[in-house]
Amino acid sequence: MKNKQDKYILTFAIAFEILLLITAIVNFMNGVKRNGYVSIMSIFLVPMPFILSYLANKKYITLPSSFKATCLVFIFATQYLGELVGFYFTLWWWDLLLHAAAGFYAVVVGEALFIAMWAFCFSTTISSLWEIFEYIGDSLLKTNMLQEGLRDTFQDLLAGELLALLAAIVIYLKLRYKNSSSY
Repeated sequence: MKNKQDKYILTFAIAFEILLLITAIVNFMNGVKRNGYVSIMSIFLVPMPFILSYLANKKYITLPSSFKATCLVFIFATQYLGELVGFYFTLWWWDLLLHAAAGFYAVVVGEALFIAMWAFCFSTTISSLWEIFEYIGDSLLKTNMLQEGLRDTFQDLLAGELLALLAAIVIYLKLRYKNSSSY
């Protein structure tokens, strides 16, 4: 354990797993198979934040320190409170609240990735627009910008996209390491 926070997170995860196991057993004994299956699926879902954090560390990807706790609370809110306790049916706003919270947190986690993806998509769009320009020039003005047609177009697009991907990776890594202390 790195710190006290990790101990609390692990304790919550274990307690949640025990609660889900008891819930599954009770539901199967009472013939409520749907809730029993939801409980079993949730048991397999609880370790996911730990697995994702481990994989991120292996790949030198920095996640917010709140990642595991936030994911566990989200799993508890969706699977246990929402599905098993019935908040989705009794509180009309429950699903909206969870989607809004997840949307917000995804931006916090994915800010650098989003910027890199946007830069890649922008570059790909510019490359595509340039190929359209060449096609229009060849069609209307009888130029030969496309040369061999399809081969030239796809070589140009592939070259542009590969370099855009490389640049996006560099941007992502630069932003991620620059901002890693801000989480």
